[in-house]
Amino acid sequence: MEDLLKTKLILVSISAGVLVGCSQGPMSLQWQNSGGIAGALGSAQSLTNSYETSALNILATNCASCHTASSGPSNIYGFGDVNHMVSTGLIVPGNPSQSLIYSAIAAGTMPPAGALPAADVQIISEWITASASTGTGGGTPTPTPTPTPTPASTASFSYLESNVFGPKCTGCHSASNATHGYAFDTYAGVMAAVNKTSPSSSLVYTITKSKSMPPSGPLSTSDEALILQWIQAGALNN
Repeated sequence: MEDLLKTKLILVSISAGVLVGCSQGPMSLQWQNSGGIAGALGSAQSLTNSYETSALNILATNCASCHTASSGPSNIYGFGDVNHMVSTGLIVPGNPSQSLIYSAIAAGTMPPAGALPAADVQIISEWITASASTGTGGGTPTPTPTPTPTPASTASFSYLESNVFGPKCTGCHSASNATHGYAFDTYAGVMAAVNKTSPSSSLVYTITKSKSMPPSGPLSTSDEALILQWIQAGALNN
């Protein structure tokens, strides 16, 4: 009888340990009862919808430098692999609040360089939410209007001077007030913060991409992209 009781106690302890271990997801966040890996796998919904390309581009631009295809902090990786994200509970189709990637982004804790613009957060939310109506038996999602791509012709110095550098930078960076030695009120001044050999490492791009400048508020993602496009095209005085 004593041996039988010991055996039962051991089995109960093992069962409790398994349940506790399974309650944790990536980043040590608690799974909800209907979420986590089981919830994600149980919902045979597709994440292929009108928001997918934009959402994956946002993740690639802001997250892939740390979370690569095969490795990353806390063993979180594969942000370009939808099947992987769903199978690990990083994305729970139809439920942004239980999707660990979205929760971290919406809370502003990721990416570490700074919170994403509200428009980008909304796109990721719509991508996950819309999947609830694109699976078997679902209806047609009602998408929010997709932003119209900015014409390539606006990726010019004249456009950036009028819409970005002039109104948002020259208050602190001008010939008469060259904070930290930078003046953005002339083409030559802007070029001091440009690296044609490595456009993405140009200070004028990295400082705005990191959201630390301008102090009045971050640039829109389209203006950030135009700065990079302008430099990649040769940073012409056009």
